[in-house]
Amino acid sequence: MAAKVIPILVGMASGGLTFASLKVMSNRLYDKLAESKFNNRQIFNNFKITKKTK
Repeated sequence: MAAKVIPILVGMASGGLTFASLKVMSNRLYDKLAESKFNNRQIFNNFKITKKTK
């Protein structure tokens, strides 16, 4: 019984630690990209969309 339960518990603990650390790092990345000078809103406003003429 313990031989089946231990790998499951270790897997859950490992998955929980991975999720927690990636969640923190992804939030930091999101914040840095949002405050960067190349965010989507500024890039979109700098593009001038023109129609191709034949």
